[in-house]
Amino acid sequence: MNLSLDTPQPMSAETRRRVELARLEADVSYFCARLELFGEPVSSNQAAQRRAFRYLYKQLSSRVAAAQETQPKVFSLDGLFDG
Repeated sequence: MNLSLDTPQPMSAETRRRVELARLEADVSYFCARLELFGEPVSSNQAAQRRAFRYLYKQLSSRVAAAQETQPKVFSLDGLFDG
């Protein structure tokens, strides 16, 4: 494991795919939380924001589901923190 910030190591394709999936999952969680915080909109601006977040949540959720289907079922932390 390389924890040095001076010499970044290139990530493998599998590691990049796992990191991208984790980022998408974090984005989905963010949009879900924002939707929960909105409640009922009191202005047209809030209603527009709610529609936008609902759209983004649905789109990212479907991307995450598709990515998880192609993800191997075996999970390992090997190499995750390298580079």
